[in-house]
Amino acid sequence: MPAFFIIVILIAMGITLFTLLEKRFPKSIFLWRKLLHILVILLCSIGILKIPFVPIFCISIFATLGLHYAISKGFFESSEHSGSQRKPWGMVYFAATFTGMTILKTIDSGGALSFICFIALSVLALSDGFAGIIGAWASRREGIHKKMKKWGLPFYLTWGNNTKTLAGFMVFILLTWLILFFAPSIAHQFFPEIGIHNIPIGFDWIILTCIMAFAIALVEMVSSGGSDNLFILLSSIVICSILFVPHPANQLHSTGLRLLQLSSNTLLLYLLGSVILAMGFVRWRLLSASGAVMAWLLAYTVMILAGWSIVFLFAFFLLATLSTKIGNGFGIVNTDSKSGRPRDHWQVLANGGIVMGLALLSSLFGIDPAMFGRWKDPSGSQDIFYLLSLVSVAVACSDTLSSELGMRFGKKTHNIIFLRPIPKGVSGGVSINGLWAAVMGASIIALFSFTVNCKIIGYWGFVSHGRLFFFIASLGFLGSILDSILGALFQVKYQKDNGQLSDTKENKTTTIRHGFAWCTNDVVNALSNFLIVGIAFCLI
Repeated sequence: MPAFFIIVILIAMGITLFTLLEKRFPKSIFLWRKLLHILVILLCSIGILKIPFVPIFCISIFATLGLHYAISKGFFESSEHSGSQRKPWGMVYFAATFTGMTILKTIDSGGALSFICFIALSVLALSDGFAGIIGAWASRREGIHKKMKKWGLPFYLTWGNNTKTLAGFMVFILLTWLILFFAPSIAHQFFPEIGIHNIPIGFDWIILTCIMAFAIALVEMVSSGGSDNLFILLSSIVICSILFVPHPANQLHSTGLRLLQLSSNTLLLYLLGSVILAMGFVRWRLLSASGAVMAWLLAYTVMILAGWSIVFLFAFFLLATLSTKIGNGFGIVNTDSKSGRPRDHWQVLANGGIVMGLALLSSLFGIDPAMFGRWKDPSGSQDIFYLLSLVSVAVACSDTLSSELGMRFGKKTHNIIFLRPIPKGVSGGVSINGLWAAVMGASIIALFSFTVNCKIIGYWGFVSHGRLFFFIASLGFLGSILDSILGALFQVKYQKDNGQLSDTKENKTTTIRHGFAWCTNDVVNALSNFLIVGIAFCLI
């Protein structure tokens, strides 16, 4: 209990001190808040180890509600970040996430989960805090701008409306790598009762932690508006769980996770090759910069963490790209404001976000397959989440080919609910050729069911590859139909100056004729995909 009062007093003193410094030196408000960020989160990381559940849970709930009220009432001044003013909502994100982390103490018998939270909080405190400070410092140095421009390097990394510096990004990677690299030694030296193994320091561990640090840094880069306080913690907890949670039957190096079985040379080639390939996709205008980052995280989760083959995702990407090029090459009407442009992060998430989530579940459940029964095959080679991922990609491929090829080769387009003619490219419209394209897209992805081992198919409850193929193809086609229905009912539609309906907003004065402004094509794609995957899970 003394530790509880000491940490609370130190946090209160820190908040008071840096609030006074903000008032006294308002031009350095960003610096004071980052230093407060480092101090408070480091103290919280100690608290997660030393303070019992009840007091730390109560104080975190109180802090979450209090901070939300204070910020909404304007008690904290907005700070300038990346050229714009923003309220410090990141404090609320952190407090809410920390509350969830304290709940883990109730199921943490050996202390490993508390140590994982300690490492995740250290990453958020040190890596994110000093990356922000160094990035802000570098942005005011004109000489650094000129040198990086001379070397052909971008100084700023833009993500939507959020802008971050390359210097801060590199600092984040370096500090995160150092924390992950020395975490096993810290655990072995100071917390031997946890049971985390003292991994030998060598080239294998260097490359492995580099990849993990790079992944967390990309998560930080794609986060904005203070949400990095949430997503850095979540991604760090997932990665540290994979690296440090003691397997009940095996040592760390002999777990079933593919990541830990790869050689250091293979991991190094993967890191360099994947980055070069992502940069190539951006240069070829197949993906935007944000889309390339999200695609890298998707591939990393699927291939490295879950240990699945990535071929089915590549097949979808190539089919989607080819179908889009065919439509745009013949001057077909754009489906929406993003049609013909490189795919951005929202499009990648709409089509692959569910697969990423399923791969994360597979990697976490793979730590102890016996805990999850039928969800994980005893052989550990493939699991129920891989099957659901095939269904998800079949839905995405079916819908994409239906939209793009239907506009190119479809003659008459009708509203799927009211059956009245509508212009090509308007959501909710279907054509005969578009439906055939949907069947083709779902069937192509369903072909990957024949790569699954016969024993695993029986374990899933299917009697043959043919039955599994029909299951995936049918649900993929059903997802395309559901996408059209949701698009017809809810997706936003604008009335153009000539009176026709369109999914694209021409100008600021364009009025909404039907649907909801927030319900875009990406939202409809993600929702239909989620519902079909849920149906597949219930059927299995």
